[in-house]
Amino acid sequence: MINSVKTTHKGYNEPLKTIHKGYNECLKTIRKDYADFLNEYGFTQDFVDTILNMNTVDDNDPKSLLEIRDSLIEGKGMFAIRDIEKNEYIAMGRVNGERVLAGRYINHAPDPNAIFVLMSNGDLFVQAKCSILKDTEVTIDYRQAGKVNGYNKTT
Repeated sequence: MINSVKTTHKGYNEPLKTIHKGYNECLKTIRKDYADFLNEYGFTQDFVDTILNMNTVDDNDPKSLLEIRDSLIEGKGMFAIRDIEKNEYIAMGRVNGERVLAGRYINHAPDPNAIFVLMSNGDLFVQAKCSILKDTEVTIDYRQAGKVNGYNKTT
């Protein structure tokens, strides 16, 4: 049930569902920033949906610190299965040119708790920008993801 999912925003490790006053405002901020991202890069939602529906490989990453759950931000998201330290490896995002589960299901936030790191072989991994508490949704700024994937702003 979606109401039992913990999600954070603005770098807080306090679950959104416990921030009663600002909860709706946080979600509005995330969604507005996502719309701004689409505009800045000249993307349409149809283009993003096409990318999302491309093949995703289940990499069975044994080192992954994430699991897929319902997200309060949008659809499904990736959540920490234990506390994660700043700069710690979280999961692979792309392996051998194939997007893997973390690369598919990490949602956008304007002030995310993780980044994609491009490796010399072209693979991507997810790294914590700050400490992340267990059960917190791991997010990235799609602008940063766009940069490491070779996309440039149009505005």
